[in-house]
Amino acid sequence: MNASSFLSAPGPFLLDLLGLGYGRAGALRALPAWVAGLTVAAGLVVLLAGARRKLPVSAAGAGAAGALAGVAAAGHLGLPLLACAAIGGALLAGGALLAPLLFPFALGAIPGAFLGARFDLVGHPAAGAALGAALLGGLAILVVRPLAAAFAGLAGAALVGAGLVGLDRAWPPLAEVTGRPVALAAVLLVLAVAGAAAQVGSAWGAAPRKKRGGNGRSDDAGAAEPQHA
Repeated sequence: MNASSFLSAPGPFLLDLLGLGYGRAGALRALPAWVAGLTVAAGLVVLLAGARRKLPVSAAGAGAAGALAGVAAAGHLGLPLLACAAIGGALLAGGALLAPLLFPFALGAIPGAFLGARFDLVGHPAAGAALGAALLGGLAILVVRPLAAAFAGLAGAALVGAGLVGLDRAWPPLAEVTGRPVALAAVLLVLAVAGAAAQVGSAWGAAPRKKRGGNGRSDDAGAAEPQHA
């Protein structure tokens, strides 16, 4: 897999990357069953509550974006792909711990840079990439809550999928799903969407909405109203 193809055709490159990951399923099946079980449990936790706190989801999301940026840099500079991905991921993850809004900006800036360079927005690929990154990065900040929920849903589903692959040797019926890439992808997509939908109201540190009583006011407000004899 050539890292330079990420710059010219990022979509096919990412599909190849996913295929390569599935091709390494044998390493997951070599894990002890208890490790695979803990991976599934961790994935379920991320699916249900992974987006609620800013710092963990910011660091993980920015790290993923940094890894993709590192892949792009590796293709452009001719450097080792894995090393650039690790360095990019570590730098942005650390930066997001200090400035959490780096997470949505990075996730928007990367596709923005590709689009700006591809469509030559201002007559020069580099300037177009900078403009696209600034525009989509800024827009992503405005939708940080659903973005955090979506990332947590995808990350949780990925962990669940990895754990299920690791468990199919101990529980053979799982192989009916894990042995079929399309079926496994469909199950994980459903999990990711459900996890994102479940968290969008409480993502990014938002307080969950309180239920309202029949009088249109919150139950807490009714409880706090003074009683008259």
